[in-house]
Amino acid sequence: MNAPTPNFKPNSVVTITLDCGHRLTLIVTKVIKGQDGVKFSGYDLTNRSDYRNIAYNEETAKKIRINLEAQEALPKPGAFVIRVDGDKTLRGVIKSIRRGKFDVLYEGMGTTSAEKLGHISVVSRPFQDASDEKSVMAPWSVSSYREFSRNSQETVCLNASLSRGGRIRLHVTNDGNGGCDTITPAVHGTRADMDDFLKNCQQWAADYGDGYKALEPHSDWLGWEQLYRPFGRSEADYFKELKDYAAQMRDGL
Repeated sequence: MNAPTPNFKPNSVVTITLDCGHRLTLIVTKVIKGQDGVKFSGYDLTNRSDYRNIAYNEETAKKIRINLEAQEALPKPGAFVIRVDGDKTLRGVIKSIRRGKFDVLYEGMGTTSAEKLGHISVVSRPFQDASDEKSVMAPWSVSSYREFSRNSQETVCLNASLSRGGRIRLHVTNDGNGGCDTITPAVHGTRADMDDFLKNCQQWAADYGDGYKALEPHSDWLGWEQLYRPFGRSEADYFKELKDYAAQMRDGL
């Protein structure tokens, strides 16, 4: 007889009723279907422990349910968090959720860090959004963003999804080997969306760059959107730093 298929997936929250009557609430981190049936792993939100290879069959399925209330209470991408690291308090923003972990971009750091919920605390927005609401890029947003540090050699290896009008329109990827970003339409996107995005990015760089020559305006916008905007930095701030850095490089040559 085939094992039943779980009605949950990674990042779902489930509650397991144990034989002793106690309940265990986990963020599902992995679901594996093998020859010996279905098993899953999860992270205990209360005790901060990992549970691996929990059998899912006709008997155990009766004791496992999706906890929609706990799932809805999970921090969402865009939420601000802090992490206390010794005598330092790091401030960051959640960029995505992956296998029960939260990819957090911390202020002053160029890459995301995978964090478990017990290691971070959600806080109210610590910065005012200094972006120009009349910007040509205002309709665009980053729905998801993930970096792969192990594969980042000459450039940042990344995978991002861009939205406009409430739907994901484009995907942006870079393999980390020094080449340019690859931009492709998503399921709800078209070539026209891609052309509009690139055109809007060029206009955005011209509007705020103050003469800065952007080689890849879309990459500059993505950099500002990820590294500067969440922490209260404006478009003008971003381009000023780029210009200052370029001047320092010229003076050093």
